[in-house]
Amino acid sequence: MSRQEDANRLVGALQQGRARQRVARTVNQVPMGDAGRALLGVGAPWWESWIEHPDRGNPFWEPLRLTDALDRVDVPVLLFSGWQDTFLQQTLAQFAHLRGRRVTTALTVGPWTHTQLMRKGAPTVIRESLSWLDAHLGGSAVPRRSPVRAYVTNDGWLDLPHWPPTMPEHVLYLHPAHRLSGSPPDASARPSTFTFDPAEPTPTIGGRLLSPEGGYRDDTRLALRPDVADFTGEPLPTDLYVFGTPVAEVIHSSDNPHNDVFVRLSEVDAAGRSTNVSDGFVRRTGGSGTVRLELDAVAHRFEAGSRIRIVVAGGSHPRFVRNLGTDEPPLTGTTMASARHTVHHGAGGVSRLLLPAGPLPPSAH
Repeated sequence: MSRQEDANRLVGALQQGRARQRVARTVNQVPMGDAGRALLGVGAPWWESWIEHPDRGNPFWEPLRLTDALDRVDVPVLLFSGWQDTFLQQTLAQFAHLRGRRVTTALTVGPWTHTQLMRKGAPTVIRESLSWLDAHLGGSAVPRRSPVRAYVTNDGWLDLPHWPPTMPEHVLYLHPAHRLSGSPPDASARPSTFTFDPAEPTPTIGGRLLSPEGGYRDDTRLALRPDVADFTGEPLPTDLYVFGTPVAEVIHSSDNPHNDVFVRLSEVDAAGRSTNVSDGFVRRTGGSGTVRLELDAVAHRFEAGSRIRIVVAGGSHPRFVRNLGTDEPPLTGTTMASARHTVHHGAGGVSRLLLPAGPLPPSAH
């Protein structure tokens, strides 16, 4: 982004081509402010001021807040996004807000990242956009499309009258010894522990990124790392459809009050290969308590014979910049301290995963 407005397109293209290598060298450097200036130069003067104001409610953001526009819109709106799009949450919020005002609104969500929308998603986006314009400006007699078109990963396109559809709650409990089960653990179950070291942070593998590394990825190696706790269920007897927002309730404690909690939902196929489905993250200042994480919204089919996996970690760097483990400001901090995390299963509390899941919703067609 710091180079995309360069007047010299050749120089800009060369800079973009080297971007991945330069970012990889920079993201582990401290302090973050100096590293960012070296990487971005004068191309992103807004960057440091954004980092200095992490609270979304801070008055700093008021001039950039465009939510009032949603209250002024009175024309038909067609929204596009992807389940791995960095702007997915905003798009779903826009859809809900406009539908709540009874503005004619439709939503299409595909299996894309943001940058794939006009590459892999181009045929769908162009076809549906022209059809929408024809219906609302050209006087076409073509019947109106369904309000929601969702691509169910591992399955295909599905029309829905609203988002999210009503689904039963499917509860899975985190157990010691890497297990995930529909039955709660015994009160005597021992906790799971791991240590997050900011000097060797848990890496980002896929997910809702703008970079080419984003999207659906083989994340098998993530569960093998010593700085995570992983929990995997038994093979599913039948297909399980998840529509909506998965929620992880992790009974968590840490010996360092400056800690993060990252949760990933993945699908493990019959060959043992794991692929990311949904993520959640929170930055904390506290030693213990229930961490309730709303993961990214999904429309996903867990295939019969596959297994559901949850990974709990102390970060996912650099998608979520690593927690240094101290109270130093992120821009200028250089001191690092590790955090030992504990996920409780028994007397200390019961950690669980709540999935809006079941067979295909009855309203689907």
